[in-house]
Amino acid sequence: MPRPHDLLLTWLSTVGRAGRAQARRAAESVEPDPSHLRWAVERGLGELRRAGHVEREKGHWRVVATTLIWRRTCGELYGARDETLAETLLSEGLALTRAPAELGAEVWRISGDRLVAEAVCERLGIRRCDDRSDQLLAALPSARAALLAVAPLVRRNPPIGRSWQQFRASGTWGPEKRRLEPGMGLWRSRSPLPFIYLWQEDDDSLRCLNRAEHRWLARWVIAGEGNSLLVDDLGLTVPQYPRLPVLIDRSLRIAAGGDLQKRGQDYWYRGIDETRAAEAARILGASLQPIERHS
Repeated sequence: MPRPHDLLLTWLSTVGRAGRAQARRAAESVEPDPSHLRWAVERGLGELRRAGHVEREKGHWRVVATTLIWRRTCGELYGARDETLAETLLSEGLALTRAPAELGAEVWRISGDRLVAEAVCERLGIRRCDDRSDQLLAALPSARAALLAVAPLVRRNPPIGRSWQQFRASGTWGPEKRRLEPGMGLWRSRSPLPFIYLWQEDDDSLRCLNRAEHRWLARWVIAGEGNSLLVDDLGLTVPQYPRLPVLIDRSLRIAAGGDLQKRGQDYWYRGIDETRAAEAARILGASLQPIERHS
């Protein structure tokens, strides 16, 4: 039986795009844990977005065009997928394997002769490209620089009539307070809804973080110095929380061939080398620790 993420991806591959309300109903319909319905969109479509299958745009979600990304001796299929596509690829003689993923949709992998695979993809209208995740990581600014690029609010005073929480270096939100305290930090309003997220600099200037990507970056600016990324000859280990910003997570997943695993309180990306790991640490402001595995 298809798993929730695969059902969601097949559905969005069929409709192409969906408004927020429609996407929420679809995500809730396949959410296996009733206690998580509140987070069904992020757990479902959000995870597919991190894996490079879908994108969230203003007012809607859309599926990414089917794309074959080639890495050394094999390639993975990202974006729109359904059973008809799988049957077509197999009928064309391609070596297609479908591996269940621990986090997200199945990994569809094509192995064999690259030229043959790309010729089939060209006939079927499937995009083809090399893995450029290393170039994307190298081009991304540090988390602090990305936050400073957000235009500060003209007025330094935060909205009144709200309670506020500050994000702590321990990775948790602090107690509610009636006002922001001086100094650099990430704050969110608790009431009334909707939440407002503010980044406060040392000069007390304020930036409103409307994008989820900026909010994850802000968490890493606060918690990054106390977090370490671990790299060895098998891959990269990062803390589960704060979650990685989407672009970093997606780049590492693609470089790992879609192989993302949970290991205790960490995520593990297979095959990530020290160069890519160093770029991720640079962006996040975290330390990088090479480790040796003992047999």
